Amino acid sequence: MTVQPATARLTVGERLARLWPAGLVAAALLVGVVVWSSLQKSLRDTVAALPPDPFLEKVVAAKVTLDTARTRTDRLAVWDSLGSVLHEEATTLSKLTPGAEMDSLAQRYEQVVTAGLVKQAGELTPDERRAVLKDCIEHLRVAEDQANEAATTAPPGSVEQLKAMAKAARKGRNELAQMLQG
Repeated sequence: MTVQPATARLTVGERLARLWPAGLVAAALLVGVVVWSSLQKSLRDTVAALPPDPFLEKVVAAKVTLDTARTRTDRLAVWDSLGSVLHEEATTLSKLTPGAEMDSLAQRYEQVVTAGLVKQAGELTPDERRAVLKDCIEHLRVAEDQANEAATTAPPGSVEQLKAMAKAARKGRNELAQMLQG
């Protein structure tokens, strides 16, 4: 049997020289994870710090109230209130953000008046109609007048939407008045 000499051991420097690429990758990953986690925490803090949106809160509250309303007249009151909330928001925003957001608000207002308020009023008994429709008709008259007035001073990107809201209020008011007459 022949004896072979032991292989020479690598020095510490040579061993480190072979490992430095892996160490560099590990360090880069560590730095990336630390930066990513700190950015995520910053984003969470930013989202949590945003103030609540009063308009959104009112719409959500109306939805919850509508879902839990026990009577037809209670549901009608919610639709009437939601119409007022949308009208108020649109009137305010018409001066600030004409365009797509106003388009959306005008469409929602028309839906609330026609598919919500008028449809719900159609489900009322004649006695219920006499008890509640006068107030709804008056609210729609005021909304129509305010929308027409706001359209006279609104920027060009909001005039059409405000007039559409006035038209929806007028149409809803006329339909409710016909229901009230019998």
